[in-house]
Amino acid sequence: MDLSKSRPKHYGICAVFIIALILNTACAPTQTIEQARDLSSSGIAYTTAVEALVDSTVVRIIDFDSASVIKSRRGQTEDQLKKILAAHNEALSALVAELEMFKGQNKLLQSYFVNLQALADSPIKEDVGGAVSTLSSSINGLNQSLQSDYELSPQQQAEIGKLAGLVAQSAQAAKLKKTLQRDAEIIAIQLALHEQQLEIITEILQDRFDAENELFFREQVEKPYASTDPSAELGPGWQAARATYLRTQFTNQKLATAQIAAKQLRGIWTDILQGRNDTGSLRILISDIDEFVTSIENLN
Repeated sequence: MDLSKSRPKHYGICAVFIIALILNTACAPTQTIEQARDLSSSGIAYTTAVEALVDSTVVRIIDFDSASVIKSRRGQTEDQLKKILAAHNEALSALVAELEMFKGQNKLLQSYFVNLQALADSPIKEDVGGAVSTLSSSINGLNQSLQSDYELSPQQQAEIGKLAGLVAQSAQAAKLKKTLQRDAEIIAIQLALHEQQLEIITEILQDRFDAENELFFREQVEKPYASTDPSAELGPGWQAARATYLRTQFTNQKLATAQIAAKQLRGIWTDILQGRNDTGSLRILISDIDEFVTSIENLN
């Protein structure tokens, strides 16, 4: 399944921000190195949160689909059941493959930020950042491949087009200036593509969450409650099922948080290029993603 044409147990993570806050305003190169550390820490935390979201999502989608396959067994012949299972396997495998590809793409971006942080921390004054350069080339190639399927919006194109001269206008540490000049547009394009991919993934997942959640409500909440059987009792199990249903009503908002975080990180990337930095709002968004991942892992 091609996500560009589709619209339809992670273990709880702790995205730790290793943010350096001691800025030497009298020394521009030192300030730039600290800002690069802030940027790297933000990028690492963002990509870690997104990886957790994808991992948990894959688990939930498989669980949802398995429940649907089980329900479809009623009244079917052996041949019909084999065809139903084969069709579900084919569709689900394609979707999971796309999500795993996105996860690999996200991992590449994470590696970039890890190595950018290592470059900022390097004691070598003129460190050329070989690992960062290699990763930058890989991301650039990936960008070109993805842009055949994803078209950046006019606003994204305009924002990215302004980046070329930003590094040259701001005071940058020598070992970071070339890296940031080279990668200004490359990383911004990758984050813009993340926005678009996460939007499509969110729509697909929301459709599945909605369908499964409504089925869960009818069978586990509404049906037992509406039963007139005098022997039927609504115990702790029913209360827990109702609580689960009500908690999952907010999945659309929480899923969209990852897309917003990608846009926010792109904004931070632009700010760092201009010598500014404020990662507070991104920390809040990543906290929201972590909370959502925890909630979908705890669904029964």
